[in-house]
Amino acid sequence: MSYSTLLLDLDNTILSFDQAEKYALRKLLEEQAIDWDESLFESYHQKNKALWQALEKGKVARDYVLSQRFVELFHQLDVEVDGHAMDQLFRSYLAEEIFFMPRAKEVLTELKKDKQLYVVTNGVADTQKKRIEKAGLASYFDELFISEEIGHQKPSPLFFDHVLANVEEQNQAEILVVGDSLSADILGGNQAGLDTCWYSPGKANEVIQPTYQIKALDELLTLAN
Repeated sequence: MSYSTLLLDLDNTILSFDQAEKYALRKLLEEQAIDWDESLFESYHQKNKALWQALEKGKVARDYVLSQRFVELFHQLDVEVDGHAMDQLFRSYLAEEIFFMPRAKEVLTELKKDKQLYVVTNGVADTQKKRIEKAGLASYFDELFISEEIGHQKPSPLFFDHVLANVEEQNQAEILVVGDSLSADILGGNQAGLDTCWYSPGKANEVIQPTYQIKALDELLTLAN
């Protein structure tokens, strides 16, 4: 089916957050004179993921997530830190280097020829905007919808209500949500009555089912046209 409008997640859909996250954490630990250890990254990654999932479910506040992930990480090293200060440093490093998902820029270039493209992302507005600008992607998007500015996180219906009220296309059958997260992108899109495309090599679960699944971003060119 053809779509006129794509709502695109940013992290691990267009830009590789996993690579940026590892780069930023390495820089943060170096700043604190702590030797890099791959197991520290895995520990941080799991703590961070769990906290963001709790935020998606409305169990914790965003500021708590941003600081607590570092409090918990450094606690296991028997180091007390100011979580907020660590978060500020980490996010400055996060926007320092850009890592693209495979062929992301080429795919966006093709899609932009005849599609309306919007970013729909959970995250900190200043950081996400800096990453998009540094990646040279700002001109590809008609608007950026960022959870911090909207005041609601994906998959909240209130997030998608705001998006749908502000995109040019008002026929929901013409809108496709694309992202890597079942719990945020696909669930949120499904609840909003939109078609969804899951970008992942994995398998969907029985509860959250996307309309489509792609394993490479190039597949979107055929799917959306």
